[in-house]
Amino acid sequence: MDCDLTISLRRITAHVIAYRFQLENERHDQMNRMLEKLTMASEVAPRQAAKIEARADKIIARESKIEHATDLAFTPHEMLLDQAEAGLDAVEHALATMSNNPPLDDSGTSLNGGSRASIELAKSSGAGLLAQAAKDTQAHG
Repeated sequence: MDCDLTISLRRITAHVIAYRFQLENERHDQMNRMLEKLTMASEVAPRQAAKIEARADKIIARESKIEHATDLAFTPHEMLLDQAEAGLDAVEHALATMSNNPPLDDSGTSLNGGSRASIELAKSSGAGLLAQAAKDTQAHG
């Protein structure tokens, strides 16, 4: 016959073992929840990266449309700039002619056969560009 002390020790031991299993199960459940959350968290970054990449792809796809619209919008301005460059080229040519030739005589002809025509061309090109720019500003403004 077992004495009361042995019975009490068995009962206490059974309670301790049961409590230990309970603690282990709770810890196991906590670890499972942590593992589930960590798994969910690890899936967030790739999902968000895919969304960002999709937005970037949409922006990249719009580039050719925007480039075409830009070309259409700036074509008239490019023509004006080309005309302005031609006028500046004429001015530079006239200045080069003036600096490389002797002074003009009273008739407007240099001793080397140059004339005031290149200067007049530069003046008319510049005036024409200014008039065209004013018309364009009024038309678009």
